[in-house]
Amino acid sequence: MMVNPSAAMKTRTPDAAAPALMQAEGLYVEFTTPGAARRRTRAVDGVSLRIAAGETLGLVGESGSGKTTLGRAVLRLVPVVAGAIRFDGVELTALPPRRLRELRRHMQIVFQDPWGSFDPRMTVGQIVAEPLVIHRIGSRAQRRQRVANLLERVGLHGSLMSRYPHQLSGGQRQRMGIARAVIIDPRFIVCDEPVSALDVSIQAQILNLLADLQQERQLAYLFIAHNLAVVRQISRSVAVMYLGRIVETAGVEDLYAAARHPYTLALLAAVLEPQTARRPRVVLPGEPPSPMAPPAGCAFHPRCPFAEEVCRREVPELRSVAGLSATHRVACHRADEQLVWPTTFV
Repeated sequence: MMVNPSAAMKTRTPDAAAPALMQAEGLYVEFTTPGAARRRTRAVDGVSLRIAAGETLGLVGESGSGKTTLGRAVLRLVPVVAGAIRFDGVELTALPPRRLRELRRHMQIVFQDPWGSFDPRMTVGQIVAEPLVIHRIGSRAQRRQRVANLLERVGLHGSLMSRYPHQLSGGQRQRMGIARAVIIDPRFIVCDEPVSALDVSIQAQILNLLADLQQERQLAYLFIAHNLAVVRQISRSVAVMYLGRIVETAGVEDLYAAARHPYTLALLAAVLEPQTARRPRVVLPGEPPSPMAPPAGCAFHPRCPFAEEVCRREVPELRSVAGLSATHRVACHRADEQLVWPTTFV
């Protein structure tokens, strides 16, 4: 997959001094399971993140790690039980509904499956124009022209305006979802695995489109994915999430060159790259523990070949590590060591 990062993406080192556009601090999200037991499940466990204008933070992890829940939480689409969320300095967690609705035009989302977010009874033109209608922007004629122009910008012919979502391909529907997200000129977009359901060639086209739109509009992205190869193409910083916690975060090149958390190392070893020779393969044992019954200590220790007794007792803090960049932080009791996973060859 070949991607042409925009000029805004060429500087791959995050600017820690840049003011945060979107920032979360100590965020907790819990769900209560139905039934007589009514057990609480912690989906996001004390997560903090910051994204500056025009930057992309890639959020990676296995299914069930809490990535989508975190993305929806920062948009206030799911309730949080503790923590702070700030957008451009405005605290969102205690914001009244009317004020939150006003800010929503600046914060949008692109879904993994756009089909599920479309009303099948509405045409392409009506769906893309819907945010303009909700926020009362422009006349009907102005909205129609704006939709037609934007469809052309995202690679869809204006003649598609009268069609319905089921008449479009998967790639066309994702372009349509992107158009709907950007039509009201937001400043921040959560991209929730927007290319994972697409063919590789279509993935590259969509990533290029997102990068170009970011350069043109100074958009900030929280880009959620499970594939580190995809994240590397579009992100400036990366946060690795496991069972509701951030276990490692760094600039994208720093992470690829000097990852320290065993889970990150395993994810990197799983990245498929074209090679002619046999390559080492990390076998990540087992499945992630259930968030309904998380293990004590480090949540990764039941699957980690480097786990020690302290890992079974104490939750490691996300901390800086000597010898690594200032923005590189790791939540591992053995982060000061350069660990090497046991490998087989394929």
